[in-house]
Amino acid sequence: MLKQGVVSVTALILVVLISGCARRKQPLVVAQPHAQWNRASTPFRAANVTAVENTFWACGANESIASSSDGGKTWTLAHENRGGGTLLNILFVDSKAGHASGKGGRLLSTVDGGTTWQSHNVGQPVWMFSFADANNGIAVIGGSREIPIEQWGDSPLMQGPVKLTHDGGEHWEDIPALDSDQLRPFNFVLGVAALDAMHYLMIRQQPEVADIFVVTSDGGRTWKVVSQRDDATNRELPAWVFAHGGEYWAFGMELVHREKAGGYGVPLTLHSRDGEAWTHGANGGLHEYGGCNPQGCYLWDGTVETLYGDKQQYWAFPQNGSLSFSRWAIAAGSYACTVTSELECGSATITEQPQPRPQLITPYAFVPPDLRRWEK
Repeated sequence: MLKQGVVSVTALILVVLISGCARRKQPLVVAQPHAQWNRASTPFRAANVTAVENTFWACGANESIASSSDGGKTWTLAHENRGGGTLLNILFVDSKAGHASGKGGRLLSTVDGGTTWQSHNVGQPVWMFSFADANNGIAVIGGSREIPIEQWGDSPLMQGPVKLTHDGGEHWEDIPALDSDQLRPFNFVLGVAALDAMHYLMIRQQPEVADIFVVTSDGGRTWKVVSQRDDATNRELPAWVFAHGGEYWAFGMELVHREKAGGYGVPLTLHSRDGEAWTHGANGGLHEYGGCNPQGCYLWDGTVETLYGDKQQYWAFPQNGSLSFSRWAIAAGSYACTVTSELECGSATITEQPQPRPQLITPYAFVPPDLRRWEK
């Protein structure tokens, strides 16, 4: 992946006066510009990273998982299967329950905070998953997905069966509704989310036509299509969806004022308790999202924002072009790690306003849809 360049910035110390602001427990500051990412020494090549409380978790080659509780300085191998497939995703529901999956046809699960990992033989690649708890989840299993060349605003694009599990991944149920006349044209999957044992959601796409939410409130027995706004003035295009705080949260782009020379794009944040009635949330102004994960969305190099709630919260990371659009994580409120060609870790600071956009930028390469490669 091409990097956005290195910005040389004279070190700046910003003193924040908090007189008259007693409601704040501590002042918000801008991260020091000279802070840099440091290469993390994991015993395998990392493919993704997540965080729960004070601990980072990385996954990657040879079905490997490792953790770090010191800001990414040292890593402890928690699981490895030499010759196993590459784990592409790792997520935790809470401090105890977590899951990892990828190309090897296996889903790994832990219920003891990562001390031990149980292997579930799924038989096909598990491209994406979401669990509401240790047992109840939804996943895209088999089929194919676009090889993840990171591009601005792109979400993963998958073409394969979506299935449910209620026993932690040991057994998976097909969803017959996906083969109905109504849903068959929507053969691409952008995202999945599990809210609880009864509520699940997926974003599906009919290329060049429409995107839809497909939701269930009865554990998968019946499914309902929920269309996004698409009229003469506005069109909503959610690309990522997650479960957080008892709600679905969807992020993407909204085309506004389409009646005026086609309109323009602004960031989109939606949230819903049932996947049917959606409310707009904080959207970070006019800066479209480069990518999103369960912790937030990418604005520009070194800057992300958390959008759960009524107001966005900005985070400042090092700015040297290393930050991935979506493969990054924050732990302990002061450290961040990211995966591009390698795993790197550095400082993370809450800021009242987003840190300045880097001045020297090498644009990311654009790959036309008809030239994108797929893997199975």
